[in-house]
Amino acid sequence: RLKILVVRFSSIGDIVLTTPIVRMLKKQLNSEVHFLTKQVNSDLVINNPYIDTVIIFRESISEIIDKLKNENYDYIIDLHNNIRSQFLLALGIPITRYSKSNFKKFIYMNFGVNYLDNEHVVDRYMKAISFLNVKNDGKGLDYFISNDTQVAFDVRQDFIAWSIGGSKIQKKLSTDHISQVCRKIDMPIILLGGEKEKFEAEQVIGNCSARNIYNLCGRLSLDQSALIIKNCMML
Repeated sequence: RLKILVVRFSSIGDIVLTTPIVRMLKKQLNSEVHFLTKQVNSDLVINNPYIDTVIIFRESISEIIDKLKNENYDYIIDLHNNIRSQFLLALGIPITRYSKSNFKKFIYMNFGVNYLDNEHVVDRYMKAISFLNVKNDGKGLDYFISNDTQVAFDVRQDFIAWSIGGSKIQKKLSTDHISQVCRKIDMPIILLGGEKEKFEAEQVIGNCSARNIYNLCGRLSLDQSALIIKNCMML
C-alpha cells in the first residue's frame, strides 16, 4: 500500500483546490494519504475522510522534519512548490511538483503578453500525480464541515452571504460599491471576511442604515463560514 504525503501550506482557496487530489489518491489507489500544511489552515482538512493524517507546523518545516523522516513515505506530492517546500528534498523521497507558471504570470502581469494556457489549477495539480495513473473523477471539490458546527444566525431563512475581502486591492470592491448593492437587496446579508475586514463591514452597515446586514468578519471559524456559505441563497 502506497504511503503518500500531499503538501500545500496555504492559502484557503488553494488548499480546498487540493481536495480532488487527495480523494483520487485515496479512492483510486487505496493509498495512505498524509497532508502537510500550516497550523492556521489545518481546519480546512482535519475533517476530510480521504486524509489519514494531517501534519502541521507553525512557522517552518524544520519543526516537524524528524517526524516526516520517520514516516517512510513512498512519494511526496508538492502542490505548494516554493522555497519553503524545497526543504522536503532533505527527506530523500521521490518528489513531484505542480507547475506554478510563475514566469508566464510575470510576463503577463508586467508586459501584457499572455503565454498562459488558461489551465485550471486542479488540472495542473492532476499533472503532478499523472505518473500514478490516477484519472480525474470529475466530482469537484470537497469541504467537510464538523457535525457540531453552529452559528448564531438562523440559516434556515433566505439570505445572501458576501465575502468582502481580498488579498489585493484589485481583487475586492470598495465599501461604497458594496453599500450601493446592499441597499438594493431586500433580504438579510451576512458580510464575511477576516479581522482586517471588520472595519470595512462596519462602514457598509453605516452606509446602509436600517438594513438587515450582519458583520461576521473575523468572528467565525472556517467551518462556521462554510456552514453559512452552504446554506446561503447566493455567495
